[in-house]
Amino acid sequence: MSALHDFGKEVLQNHKIDSNKKDAAFANRFFEHLDTIEELFNYIYGGHEKRNDAFNALLNGIIKNYKNRDSLF
Repeated sequence: MSALHDFGKEVLQNHKIDSNKKDAAFANRFFEHLDTIEELFNYIYGGHEKRNDAFNALLNGIIKNYKNRDSLF
């Protein structure tokens, strides 16, 4: 597992995402696309001095929006 995926796992755990049962489909999609998310993010903000803080905020925002989504989704 890469350092990025280790970081992603930590972020999911901090938000109490159940990667094995209830939230498994989300967690799988999150990890399947995490490299692409970072690549696109770095394309725009890779050279920014607060890059790491902003990337962390992006991942946290994705997870918060997942947790707060409408039950229809």
